[in-house]
Amino acid sequence: MRSILALLVLLLAACTPDDVLDEPDLLALHWLSDPEMETAVFCLLPDGTPIPIEPEPLVGTDRIASARVEAESDSSYAIVVSFDSAGAGRLEEVTTAGVGRRLAIVLEGTAEAVPYIVRPIDTGELAIPAATRQVAEEFVQRLNVEIAQRAP
Repeated sequence: MRSILALLVLLLAACTPDDVLDEPDLLALHWLSDPEMETAVFCLLPDGTPIPIEPEPLVGTDRIASARVEAESDSSYAIVVSFDSAGAGRLEEVTTAGVGRRLAIVLEGTAEAVPYIVRPIDTGELAIPAATRQVAEEFVQRLNVEIAQRAP
């Protein structure tokens, strides 16, 4: 049902199915793109609004070393992902070059957050806001299962 609604929203926004993010990763980071660019693809915000992103992910699930849930000071929850050394280096590289740009944090094809990069992320970790603790725990569990499956 969700995929049907997503397709309807994209069609109403004058997007063709070829414009939609194809086979999204569990978690991927993409730069926002100009919707007029030929290479732009679209993913959805949680409210169903389509946004243009660059098609190639900057960093994906394959570079995540671990994931956990953290309670924030305002009683909200975050999914905290720690990247392996290559992923941490790539995250620092792209956020250093991209200060002032917007980064789409895409979870299973939905842009859950689209922050402006105000400074390089050099910690090797990224905190992603979650709607509820349950949502965060379920997503972290799926990430950690995928991480365990690719372990040697």
